[in-house]
Amino acid sequence: IKRKDLIEKDLILHQILFDLSRDRFFTGNVLFKGGTCLIKSYFGYLRFSEDIDFTWKDQSVFNGMSQKAIRAYLSRFIDKIGEIPLTIGKDL
Repeated sequence: IKRKDLIEKDLILHQILFDLSRDRFFTGNVLFKGGTCLIKSYFGYLRFSEDIDFTWKDQSVFNGMSQKAIRAYLSRFIDKIGEIPLTIGKDL
């Protein structure tokens, strides 16, 4: 194996996604999207992506809101998302 660091990153990504998928608040409000989502869900390992992208599930709440108002709305959830227990790193 030439790039063990890529395997380690991929395992970490999988664990983070697994942990997030077990949280009711997260799965009820956030959607997984982007290149990593496509790779993990549909295309296999044609390329490696080490970032993960998410979007707010109910986009209608942002209708008519300014960028500042959207940031204020979402900032209420930052601490809640930060409290999601991730098992990654506990054994490192």
